[in-house]
Amino acid sequence: MYKIPAEGCLFSRNSLAIIATLGPSFCKRKDIITSIEYGVQYFRQPLAYKSQDHLSQYLLVKEIARNKKTPCIVIPDFPSDRLRIGKIMKCIKYEQNTQLSIVDKKETNQQDEIPVPGIKQYINDIPLGESLLIQDGNIAIKITDKTKIGLLGLVHFAKQRIKTNNNLVITNCDININQLTPSDINYLKKLKEEGQIPLYINISLVKNANNILKCRKQLSEVFGSHTPRIMTKIETKESLDNISDIVRESDCIMVARGDLAMAVNIEELPYIQKKIIMTCRIMNKPVVVATQMLENFADHLIPNRSELNDIALAVRQGATGI
Repeated sequence: MYKIPAEGCLFSRNSLAIIATLGPSFCKRKDIITSIEYGVQYFRQPLAYKSQDHLSQYLLVKEIARNKKTPCIVIPDFPSDRLRIGKIMKCIKYEQNTQLSIVDKKETNQQDEIPVPGIKQYINDIPLGESLLIQDGNIAIKITDKTKIGLLGLVHFAKQRIKTNNNLVITNCDININQLTPSDINYLKKLKEEGQIPLYINISLVKNANNILKCRKQLSEVFGSHTPRIMTKIETKESLDNISDIVRESDCIMVARGDLAMAVNIEELPYIQKKIIMTCRIMNKPVVVATQMLENFADHLIPNRSELNDIALAVRQGATGI
């Protein structure tokens, strides 16, 4: 059992922080209680799950923590206004070389269409021959042509089904996004009304230190002088180019290996992870390693040997949380 630090004392080099992600399959009261009893100290709350009542979820964790007299931290994770898959009436698994249209629609019931709301405004910035990657790169669609309302593509491989609200990445395409959206600010205001100030928030797709400074300004407009600390997710090429400045300006770093592995050659990921952790240690900043930790264990109740080594490696490199 890990010793849980007092509220406000997030991440200690003397113990490893375990962060559990709240989501559709992990949100019930009994799950949260059991996880706390087994040593979970922190709960990441992805705001990308639009169908969930995030405010009630946040307050539930805090209620359970009070009842158990155990300080627990809920970390809202803001996904930015990045492009996402719209509503798909039926989850489809595509075959290789299937031709598809990527269209600017909120939803579709056409099997040969993938709805991506807002993609129309970026068409001119997307080079032909690049790939649209979905579900951490398990689905890859090569962009072959452009239309007035979207793109045409060819399925390169699809190991999983495309689902509503899947995030996506377009390789070698620089799209400007906002880390905090109006709906994110509205959620933070609701937390404040409930007397809750998150100790940390997660921000996504950061490119440089200015993105973090902008978020701090937005947070101060909501919370005044008592603002949440910022945990910055490293998941873009630009963030790697500016890693020292980003670590210096952040309160904590997350090595977000899902999107990061789509931004760089995947064989580079172990070295990049080590470099980010080393930079954080030099600057005395806590660092979390995330994505696909014990994924086989979650699905089959038996961890792969490689999964155990993955955790051990992160600890040896100096991660303060997983």
